[in-house]
Amino acid sequence: MTKIDLNENSLSGTLPSELGDLSNLQSLILDNNSLSGSLPSELGDLSNLEILWLQRNSLSDTIPSTFVSLSNLQDVYLSNNSLSGTIPSELGSLSNLQDLDLYNNSLSGTIPSELGSLSNLQYLDLYNNSLSGTIPSELGSLSNLQILYLNSNSLSGTIPSTFVSLSNLLTLYLDENSLSGPIPSELGDLSNLLHLSLKNNSLSGQIPSTLGDLSNLKSLYLNNNSLSGTIPNRIDALSADKQLENPPYVETQIPDVNATSGENFNLIENVSENFGDINDNIISYGAKDLPDGLTIDSTSGAIFGTPTNSGTFTVTVTASDTAEGVVEELN
Repeated sequence: MTKIDLNENSLSGTLPSELGDLSNLQSLILDNNSLSGSLPSELGDLSNLEILWLQRNSLSDTIPSTFVSLSNLQDVYLSNNSLSGTIPSELGSLSNLQDLDLYNNSLSGTIPSELGSLSNLQYLDLYNNSLSGTIPSELGSLSNLQILYLNSNSLSGTIPSTFVSLSNLLTLYLDENSLSGPIPSELGDLSNLLHLSLKNNSLSGQIPSTLGDLSNLKSLYLNNNSLSGTIPNRIDALSADKQLENPPYVETQIPDVNATSGENFNLIENVSENFGDINDNIISYGAKDLPDGLTIDSTSGAIFGTPTNSGTFTVTVTASDTAEGVVEELN
């Protein structure tokens, strides 16, 4: 027997360990059923297996390290289960692997750097797990990679500059993580890129104008980060669907100010000068813990009035934009 294809058959129960005795099996397709329990370690004995589709079941427990023996494996689809534990680093030795689909599980730990050895990999989907740590720079060695989904995890650190080597990449989704640092300008060299999503992270700095070189881009999502400066004209000119809304940011620190109790006070420069917004859509300012007698003009950011008490006050000034983004500055 070389192929088992029983997808969408309402199968239940566990996977029998005896499947490991089918030494000639090349395709095991059991997706879209109600299978439960763990993945038998005996599946690692299927030395001729090329296709393993077990997605959309209720499988649990860990991915067996015995899968390292599946040297002919090309497609692994284990998404939409309840798999837990870490991604075995041994998967990095499956040199024939083209598709690795593990999304929507409960996998944790870090992304193994060994995955960067999968020179034939075209599709890597780790979306919606509980992965943490940094993105391995070794993933930049995946020269045949076309699709990379790492979104909706707990990844931190910066976007590897080695991604410039992913010349065949079509889709890059890194959104819904805790990534920080600047957007690498080298991403503008990925001339085949169609979809780039970096939204909902903590990325900072300016939007690289080099992203304007991505003439094939169909979607560009950079919203809900901590980006500053202005949106480059070359980005505005892209025909791609764009989501670029970011919250206001503190451009310069508000200096300490002295005011005399009982005397009229007017801050020489409005606090609006201390804030910026790449979308230029700040609509209001606020101030918390101002001394009695002082107020802030919510539209202009002017602080004025006659203070009625003396002392040292720590004031929190906020700027809000039309997308309900808010930034605070303590003074």
